[in-house]
Amino acid sequence: MARVVRLVAVALLAATAPAAAADLLQEVESRLDHARVSRGEFVQEKRLVGITRPLKGRGSFVVDRERGVLWRNEAPFKSLLKITRREIVQSDGSQVLMHLDSEREPAVKAVSAVLFATFSADLGALTRYFSYEGEVSGAGWQLRLRPRDPGLARLIRELDLSGEREVRRVELTAASGDRLHIEFQMVETASTPTAAEAADLE
Repeated sequence: MARVVRLVAVALLAATAPAAAADLLQEVESRLDHARVSRGEFVQEKRLVGITRPLKGRGSFVVDRERGVLWRNEAPFKSLLKITRREIVQSDGSQVLMHLDSEREPAVKAVSAVLFATFSADLGALTRYFSYEGEVSGAGWQLRLRPRDPGLARLIRELDLSGEREVRRVELTAASGDRLHIEFQMVETASTPTAAEAADLE
């Protein structure tokens, strides 16, 4: 599983009122837009332990909650990452650079499920893997998740999500201390994917 997480990490290159844990997910769910498709742009910053200068990137994304996630890096290099419940595939537009299949590598199933649930704001799926706490404030919310499984805890220390109608910020802290921060911008929703998006998710 550690190899899978490392590969995916490379590819991805106001006052609040506390909510009781039993009610927190319902509170957050009530604020989310549950449209099938969301798309927009992202900027990300990765800080590695022992390296002063952060690694920065940007690109666009599409989340189809029924089929998968498309993650297009535009800088510092171009690549496409596809995440579904069955597989994780990275390509550079002309050839496949990485293909991880859950049937051949069982760890891929858990990793792809966590990534898919994170980007699609599938809170029910996330809470199968993580314990959680958080706050809500008006239309906004924040969740702090920590792995339940000791094996996952050896890879991920904490996962922080926040947003309003959609997930707007993701911060993943690895067990090593490395941190990945992602912000989503210009997010819009739709009831169905475009023909091109559907083809890319095949």
